[in-house]
Amino acid sequence: MRVHITIDCTAVEARVFFGLPDIKPLQDHLLQDIEERLRTNLPAMNMEHLLRTWLPSGFQEWEKIQSALWSQFLSGKDRPPPEEENTEKEKREERTEKREGG
Repeated sequence: MRVHITIDCTAVEARVFFGLPDIKPLQDHLLQDIEERLRTNLPAMNMEHLLRTWLPSGFQEWEKIQSALWSQFLSGKDRPPPEEENTEKEKREERTEKREGG
């Protein structure tokens, strides 16, 4: 037996229903404090250092991955195009004809 219940309410209504505290004033105060700190310290901050601190370490390796991909991509630009006469489809067709005796 399955029962599906759909509740259509706002986040505030759900919070009040479950008896959770209203933390909006606290959140507003903390965000205001963070905003003030950022505004006062932003001119003295090095943006590159800030981004490296905020971004996960795996993302910092993206630059190395990107440069490796570009080097691979650009190293193939001088190579001649592959021969178009023996494509995989044509090879399969040839094998099929040999099996069928045709």
